[in-house]
Amino acid sequence: MSKELKERIKCIKQGKLLEGYKIEKNRIIPENWNFEAISDLIEKIKKPVKVEPKCEYRQIGIRSHGKGIFYKNVVTGEELGKKSVFWIEPDCFIVNIVFAWEMAIGKTTNKEIGMIASHRFPMYKPKRNKLDLDFMTYFFKSPWGNNLLELASPGGAGRNKTLGQDEFLKLKIPVPPLAEQQKITDILSTWDKAIELKEQLIEEKKQQKKGLMKELLTGEVRLPGFNGKWKEIKLGDVTKYQSSNISISSLENYVGPELYPVYSATGIYKYIDQCNVFVDYIAIIKDGAGAGRLCRGVKESSVIGTMGCIINNKNVDFEFLYQQLQLIDFKKYIKGSTIPHVYYKDYKNETIQKPTIEEQKTIAKLLKTSDREIELLEQELSALKLQKKGLMQLLLTGIVRVQS
Repeated sequence: MSKELKERIKCIKQGKLLEGYKIEKNRIIPENWNFEAISDLIEKIKKPVKVEPKCEYRQIGIRSHGKGIFYKNVVTGEELGKKSVFWIEPDCFIVNIVFAWEMAIGKTTNKEIGMIASHRFPMYKPKRNKLDLDFMTYFFKSPWGNNLLELASPGGAGRNKTLGQDEFLKLKIPVPPLAEQQKITDILSTWDKAIELKEQLIEEKKQQKKGLMKELLTGEVRLPGFNGKWKEIKLGDVTKYQSSNISISSLENYVGPELYPVYSATGIYKYIDQCNVFVDYIAIIKDGAGAGRLCRGVKESSVIGTMGCIINNKNVDFEFLYQQLQLIDFKKYIKGSTIPHVYYKDYKNETIQKPTIEEQKTIAKLLKTSDREIELLEQELSALKLQKKGLMQLLLTGIVRVQS
């Protein structure tokens, strides 16, 4: 970031008016941008479906947090009953009015032609020569746009916080000249493509690793220099289990030395003055939505009470065991409908293949290298997403101008 740009950002944040900018609606925007009501920029598209009981229909949904459209299972007209549904029109801005405040928005494409949506998914087509569809979509994915959607969604949380469609149409958004809108979307779409390619590469690497695990962890493929017979053993024969009684509430109230990490399902939650596990271990979520998910735990740490620790003995390499556990389908051991649980006493009888300790270490090293490669790609993906977020903040507010 150039020194000039840093200075411009600083000045605008301080409310200083720079050459080429103006103050409108208590915001500093470029002189040739204008605030315009949504109602002047778009028109509602509504094509009712005459539902036939014997015909099949596919409905769409919209994910929150700007993740776009997804497709539901095919249903018959009879299953739809008297539900009001509408044909999807391509090239429209579409919003889920129930979760608009949570950025449940997207744009329709030719892929959705022939699909339907309920009345909770209104569609709007930008007026020609006034508003670019992609610019509108990017804007409402930005903090500024999301804040406006929240303002137009009065009420409490969840289903009581519904987007008022009249309020939505009254919203005023900053509108650059059309050519500048299109240039902004070109830049942001370049980042989207880079993110998409990186996500595809990560998925390919994960699939490659799965294939490698299946071959190496079952003895289907042997590494050079190893030909000894493998043993089939039970998980409980080479591990022990350690539970935890540390609660989130006790951590929230903790005040004291911060020496040892306590892990939750999402990573390090807090540091405290003692630890429960003194060796490397495999942490498993035993209660809640992520039941059965695994992660590596480091020695001299602890886990919260909804997790447990699987500890290997000297007959099995730690990393080899971690990779072997990836092959176990823990879902089949889940109990409880409201709050899922998995118990060590149930899955400790799972059988695993065990070669010599030397072969275990060699296999584990190879698979850990693959894990590290995926981790690095995921870090690159996070960096791309962060860069795009920063670009959106600069471009969609006019802090950074583009040549249209």
